[in-house]
Amino acid sequence: MRYIRAIHVSALALLGTSMSCVGILSAGRVDSNPDAEPPTSWPAAMQFVFQDTSRARAAHTTRIEFHNGKAVQAVTNRDLVSASNGRELITPWYRVSPPREGSLTLRVSLNHPGGRRTVADYPFRVERDNFYTVYAAVYKRDPNSPPWVGMPINERGYPLNPAATVQPGDSLWIAFQVHSRDCFGCPR
Repeated sequence: MRYIRAIHVSALALLGTSMSCVGILSAGRVDSNPDAEPPTSWPAAMQFVFQDTSRARAAHTTRIEFHNGKAVQAVTNRDLVSASNGRELITPWYRVSPPREGSLTLRVSLNHPGGRRTVADYPFRVERDNFYTVYAAVYKRDPNSPPWVGMPINERGYPLNPAATVQPGDSLWIAFQVHSRDCFGCPR
């Protein structure tokens, strides 16, 4: 009986210790959230959709840096997770505090084989109570392609490093979609 009680006490102590470790581990990244929607307590948030080498038209890895209001945050292909639709890879949501004035800058870097890099600075205006999905991809834009409902806005093209192996006419294109807090789940 004493032996069983000792095991029971040890098991409870182990359970209590493991539960406190779970709290410590999960509290480490309060600036990102993998859920389908960002937490409602956040003033604004961004998530990113970009190509990794396996699906890209040009071999590269992507790194996106931005100031979240406290520090510079870096997002890479290691942060990609499957979207709820199962068709695309996205990053978790990242908490952002809108700047008091002006916009913040997203720095998108494509690291090509052989050490070549393409770097683009994309000015980005973040507003309170808005949530943004930012797209960065290498492709050839068709200027005759008609816009569609929910099409990403403020699309800008940036030239690729001349040493990058790409298809004729390819550029780095960056754009975004925005959802307000009041209409996060509304159709796009």
